[in-house]
Amino acid sequence: MTTISSTNNATALSILQRMNAPENTSSNTKASALTDVLGPIQSISDASKQAAQRIVAILHDNGGTIDLSSYTRASADVSALNNATITTGDGNTSIEALDRATIHSGSGNDHANVQNYATIYAGAGNDVLRAYSNAKIDAGAGNDWVSAYDHATVDGGDGNDEIRTYDYSTVDAGNGDDVVVTLGNSTIEGGAGNDTLIVTSHRSEKNSTFDNATVDGGDGDDYIQVNGNSTVTGGTGNDTIRVLGNGTTINYRKGDGQDTIGIGTTNITAPANTTINIGGYSKNDVTLTRGDTGVTVSFKGSEDSLTLQFEYGSARLSFEDGASLDVTPTDFTRLQHLQAFVDAPVGGGDLEWLT
Repeated sequence: MTTISSTNNATALSILQRMNAPENTSSNTKASALTDVLGPIQSISDASKQAAQRIVAILHDNGGTIDLSSYTRASADVSALNNATITTGDGNTSIEALDRATIHSGSGNDHANVQNYATIYAGAGNDVLRAYSNAKIDAGAGNDWVSAYDHATVDGGDGNDEIRTYDYSTVDAGNGDDVVVTLGNSTIEGGAGNDTLIVTSHRSEKNSTFDNATVDGGDGDDYIQVNGNSTVTGGTGNDTIRVLGNGTTINYRKGDGQDTIGIGTTNITAPANTTINIGGYSKNDVTLTRGDTGVTVSFKGSEDSLTLQFEYGSARLSFEDGASLDVTPTDFTRLQHLQAFVDAPVGGGDLEWLT
């Protein structure tokens, strides 16, 4: 992309102001905008004609502001330093900024790459958003891809999103069939849709945490995977929950559906003992059926069920009246889980079943 000088930028914005005239403006008037402005400056016509379709803005000052919201049909390339405030229109925008940026983009398919303590409001469109630590990101509607470091807060909005963050993050994936991959001490809300929600132990950074996550799958047939000392609520739908560590609690209520829970790994020195809180049923409503691949928990008068599979560990069913029921397998079996990385590239491709 040709970088446009300040003189050419003024020319470009003049063109854009006229090209963004109201819809009832005659096509001849709009067409004459290019002729009137570009005619006298043929020596820079190539750059100016490019600018009529795409703005290039470079903010050299800390704490500066760029507002391109009035150029609703223009795309933009924007670069800024620290503490910048950037507002764009509905074209496809590419934004680069340093720390503490605030970005408002429109309904285009936007790309933003910012550093620490950034705030992004992306609007509708299929956006690609990257941020360092302590970011606040509202991806808006669309099929978005979001990547952030630790202590991020992400709202995916509607659409089939892919969201990857480091530990101590809070993610609301929104409605849609979403993929969320985080590290430990994070909170995930899956929302409506058939989601894949993973708290992984795969990362390239040192000193990351893997346990102590809170995951709520919401409505839909979700796949949820956590490590130890975590809390999982599958929600309604036929969910698959995979527990890879010890001390995790799963919340299940009447009407939640037919869920499958896989417990433990091949590490015999660290059995995964899991508590399953049962709401809406009593111990007397439960029937256990042991099979070759696990234990089925059925509930009287309901189509709800839990299928418990054990690689190495046990489960305790805990009821609202204080009663409990321990479930141990007849045999252990090899179970699959998903390998996932928080720092995978756009498009992922890293999700792989492991046994």
